Amino acid sequence: MGSSWLDSEVLRLEPFTLGRDIHPERILEIAVIAAKHGFKLAGLRSFERQISEEQIRRVRERARQVAIGVGEQGLGTGDRK
Repeated sequence: MGSSWLDSEVLRLEPFTLGRDIHPERILEIAVIAAKHGFKLAGLRSFERQISEEQIRRVRERARQVAIGVGEQGLGTGDRK
């Protein structure tokens, strides 16, 4: 008997991502199954508008700058003025 379109993943009736306790191994397993079936990640969106790679880069850079500033200036200890 030849291989069937009915893969073993179809028969696995279990929640893959319930809750926040998702282990890296499970994420990799999901990625492998998704790739096998032609799924890919959609772009990020906020309020129905696409977020560009440039916007993400700017947010990351700003977060890095703030983190460095917090460490150097001692902010975040409740001493804001």
